[in-house]
Amino acid sequence: MNLDAFQPPLGTLNHISFCVNDYPKCVEFYDSVLTRLGYKILIKTEFYASWLHPRVGRIAIIPAQSQYKNEKHNRCSVGFHHLALNATSRKEIDDFHDFLVEKKYKVLDVPQEYYVPGYYAVFWEDPNGLKFELSHVSLSKYCASLDEKKHIEEEPTHKESELTEKNENKNICKKLG
Repeated sequence: MNLDAFQPPLGTLNHISFCVNDYPKCVEFYDSVLTRLGYKILIKTEFYASWLHPRVGRIAIIPAQSQYKNEKHNRCSVGFHHLALNATSRKEIDDFHDFLVEKKYKVLDVPQEYYVPGYYAVFWEDPNGLKFELSHVSLSKYCASLDEKKHIEEEPTHKESELTEKNENKNICKKLG
């Protein structure tokens, strides 16, 4: 097989790298979580670790510079907020939640529907405060909720950009359905 013939589609994820404060602890954490999600360790050195999923891309970690080692990530400041990964079923999310609890990793939000009907997810945090999500979206429920204006939200008000995004999503659902 000619591996050079395979080229990922334009705009898909190649990799994402995170600086971490406790590199050995994070190598253990990411190896545990990512291998559970189907990633394989690609490289692990004293200064860099990377996991590859052939259909998704790479996730890598590197130690933070010494002057930043005591800082914890604040997802509400400018920069990275969270990374959402896909699951193929609610059962995968429930099983993954059980795994997080068993490993005593910090679960931020338990598995349930969020945002709109059909959007089922669990949220967790790495040792540095980086937020992750594993979600499954039932497109039929999601698209129906856009038509029926059913949303699971704490506040029913939307910013104009959010309304534009929901209208664009309705158009995508019409094309899919």
